[in-house]
Amino acid sequence: DVSQKVWHNYGFDRHVLENVMLENGKTVKLAGFHGDTMHMARLFDTSRRAGAAAAATGEDGEDSAGGTSYSLESLSTDRNIFSHYDAENDLEVVGRTGNEGAEDREKARELLSAAFAKRRSMKEIFSKKKVKKDGTEGKTSVMPEMEELQTSEETKDLWVAYSGTDAKATWMLYRALRCNLRSVCARVDKALYPSEEGRDDSSRRTLWNVYRDFLRPFGELLTDLESVG
Repeated sequence: DVSQKVWHNYGFDRHVLENVMLENGKTVKLAGFHGDTMHMARLFDTSRRAGAAAAATGEDGEDSAGGTSYSLESLSTDRNIFSHYDAENDLEVVGRTGNEGAEDREKARELLSAAFAKRRSMKEIFSKKKVKKDGTEGKTSVMPEMEELQTSEETKDLWVAYSGTDAKATWMLYRALRCNLRSVCARVDKALYPSEEGRDDSSRRTLWNVYRDFLRPFGELLTDLESVG
């Protein structure tokens, strides 16, 4: 049974993780792709900046310029996206399926607060000035290797905090976007959804159905193609 996982910019993360060589000589193979909040956001709102943001966005999907782009920072701090999402009554958001209680609501509030928190970009936190041949610092900034960030005494605690904050923001963004996609009706070709017992219910689909049934598998297919060049 493979655990399902939600990502933001799955293509980048999969590329990074599957190119890591383990000590036994093997590489990581990801499984259990459940969703990509970047793709979900594009389906829900195609008007956010894409072209302009691309110039300021790194391969990891971070947008140093902020604004209404598809970066995790921009999406997770956009209160319009969360305006119809009731986190306190969404027990699944805190991993509970029983009766809601004060403790569950408090956890939901904490997660929502973490999503809205202003975050520093990965480059802002970890980049270093490139050292010139004479030993002095240059003007160009470079990113250390991932292994160094995760194991160095200087950066590993910062890496854990950065990763944890982004994981919380991605999870809350997924819940809010799923709520939004479910609220928008979508009329799709009848051939894509054969009617049950002769009943035509194609008009009762939502954008969540479209994402779940078509864009989600297509999102994994795209990264499969990228992985083999």
